[in-house]
Amino acid sequence: AQAQAQSPLLSIAERVTGSSTYPEKVAGLLLIMSCSDDVVKGCLTQVDLLQMIVDSTKSLSGNVLLMTLSFLKQLSDEPEFVENLHATGSIKKLMHLLLELDSKEDVHQKLTILELISNMGQVDRSNLEIAASHGLLPCLCSLAFTGEPWLATVLPLLFSMPSSGRKCRQGLWKNEAPKLFLTLLRNREWQQKALEALITWLASDGRIEDFLLGREVLEKIVAALKDRDTLFALCHKMLLLCHRSPRLSIALSVNADLTQALVGNLVNTDASNLLSILRFLDLLYQHHPAPKKVVSRELLERLEQLTHDSIAGDMLLVKDKAKT
Repeated sequence: AQAQAQSPLLSIAERVTGSSTYPEKVAGLLLIMSCSDDVVKGCLTQVDLLQMIVDSTKSLSGNVLLMTLSFLKQLSDEPEFVENLHATGSIKKLMHLLLELDSKEDVHQKLTILELISNMGQVDRSNLEIAASHGLLPCLCSLAFTGEPWLATVLPLLFSMPSSGRKCRQGLWKNEAPKLFLTLLRNREWQQKALEALITWLASDGRIEDFLLGREVLEKIVAALKDRDTLFALCHKMLLLCHRSPRLSIALSVNADLTQALVGNLVNTDASNLLSILRFLDLLYQHHPAPKKVVSRELLERLEQLTHDSIAGDMLLVKDKAKT
């Protein structure tokens, strides 16, 4: 953990140490000052100075640009920074720079701008709306579909967009973010965050429910849940998704493959997983047009076993649920 905490400062030191030209030394000095005490940082976050530095980025390149952007990002945790940067109208300029940079040659510069925008969005979500109005969403989705090294920076930004305003949701929809989130349900690292983003989006945009009810989409959701590890990782959140969409609950309830996957995994797992699966089966039963079709011989046998198992603690909840 200590090594991780030191890594940003080590990165800064490496960049500054490698400075040779006068512009690099100036950018390096600014970067060093951004790591100083509150008095120095307070001077660095003045509107006039920020305006001058952001304006200079359009004529910079390479290491000088990277250090200048890193200077801005380093200050982005300061209380007055985001407000003052917003006052300069600099989000638009940073977005233009982001879109102009080459995704292959200027990877670090683009990542630094995205991290800066992300930090600003954490302070005030309206900053993401502004960035979205200047082309952030097409850029994010394009980079996400590209894959590494963008995912760690791009995906958290994308996942925050459904709750960041109407413009952000419109941009996500136009750039096929629902398909991206659906694909990520098979990704161990990002599957839970992707499903959470869909749940959030569903609450404020009816188009997401229509998307989820598409035949191919339903097939992909079920296919993902047939994987045991994915089922255990997503089962609880799938319940939340279904509770927000009775139509989705009905569509999933009549899918025999999903029911079989749930019943088949009522073995060899811990209490929390068993309880989530039982609750999911209960939800499917309640929404099925002919509920008795959900109840197979295998399910009855497994429920019978759960009600008679010698269990204690959290498993008592499982036993009670199995009886119902």
